[in-house]
Amino acid sequence: MSKASSPNLNYKKKRGNRNSNKNKNTKKVQETIHKKEKENDQKEEPIKAGFFKRLAIPGGLYDKESPAKYQRLVTNPLSIFVMLAICTYLIYLAFMNVPSERPLRIIRGFFCGCIIVVMYGALSFKDTALLRPHPIYWRIGKAVGLLYMTLMLFLLFQKPEETRKLFTHLFSYPGIGEPFQNSRNYAGDCRIYTPELPNKFNNVYEATYDIFIVAHFVGWMWKAFLLRERVMCWVTGILFEILEITLVHQLPNFGECWWDHLILDLFGCNWLGIELGMYIIKKFKIKEFHWFGRVNPKKKVKTKWLPKCWQQYQWELFDNPKRFGWVMFIVFFMSVVDLMAFYWKTTLYLPTQCAVNGLRLLIWWIVGPFGLREAHDYALSESKSLGDGTLIGIGMLFSEILLAYKCSEGLFTNPMPNNIKYPWMVFLSLWFGGALIYFAFIWKKKKTQKKQN
Repeated sequence: MSKASSPNLNYKKKRGNRNSNKNKNTKKVQETIHKKEKENDQKEEPIKAGFFKRLAIPGGLYDKESPAKYQRLVTNPLSIFVMLAICTYLIYLAFMNVPSERPLRIIRGFFCGCIIVVMYGALSFKDTALLRPHPIYWRIGKAVGLLYMTLMLFLLFQKPEETRKLFTHLFSYPGIGEPFQNSRNYAGDCRIYTPELPNKFNNVYEATYDIFIVAHFVGWMWKAFLLRERVMCWVTGILFEILEITLVHQLPNFGECWWDHLILDLFGCNWLGIELGMYIIKKFKIKEFHWFGRVNPKKKVKTKWLPKCWQQYQWELFDNPKRFGWVMFIVFFMSVVDLMAFYWKTTLYLPTQCAVNGLRLLIWWIVGPFGLREAHDYALSESKSLGDGTLIGIGMLFSEILLAYKCSEGLFTNPMPNNIKYPWMVFLSLWFGGALIYFAFIWKKKKTQKKQN
């Protein structure tokens, strides 16, 4: 028995030795690969000369033989150079062309303080989740958002009259800081065809050639960049149109005709802006978000009488309470950011063409991309902690709401109609009550069954 079993033992030993030798060889290969990767990372990869040749300063700064020094020029912080440049600029502001009026001197001093904070943030703040076109751009955005929130909190402790007067010093625009009424009535005449007027479609013409049409289109194209999911964009757009109908008693400018809500806004500017934004995202292969779920690969169908392929959508909104809560919060957040533009106009007496509205949108456009990216990663459990950009965005919106509420004293006296109030109460109670029952019983049961399996 021992003689017969000895060949099997020898075969097993040989086989074990071969396997150990294979593992050693694979480990050696992996180690050499890692060493080569580290060496490649440590080496400075020269950037293509054509790009820097176009940016070269006349006088021989560009050198064809050593283009890597331009990579160092772009990637190095250059702290000493930035410090000297800022100090020179501050000396100029402090001693040259000093304004005689006290409010302007206060504004200039505040502006200099903002420069210091922005430059410090650009050099020292932590990088965001976004790295293109350059991390310093998003660090500057984080510093700008922090300064914006600080300014809102400063204005919160002033009287409404003083806040409006401050905007008159900051922005010299006629009518700013003075009460005004919205002269445009979008829901006055909802007829599409007007035979008594020279222009038979005068109402549609006036509603189409309006500044808000351009704002709708550009805004939803940018929101597609921010949200990066078609379903999320449509849910947010439909919710905002419902909120416009809901808040007509406070903001008469929200009163629109049915064809204005559906054709011009929802299925016109919103749809075109969303599709163009999603096309650009796919064209440049930008990472798409999956707030509500994912689309499965296409399933081909051989039958002639059916579509060529089917796309199955996996609704992952109810995967866990954390994801459900964050997606609902982001939908609400985006809608309130849009609403605050109109409430600011009404409470702070800001005309539509005033630069305050455009500057506010510009700040949100800078802070929005990395804030929503961090919120998406946290909602889908791709990140363990909530990012700084999301926290800054929440603080900005919260301070805006508080400031608008403080300045709205005596402005919104009309109560919400019952035909709007009661449907909202029923809808919210059913939605959140149903979600609570689902996660407390059905989702919990499914989770225990998965663990057991």
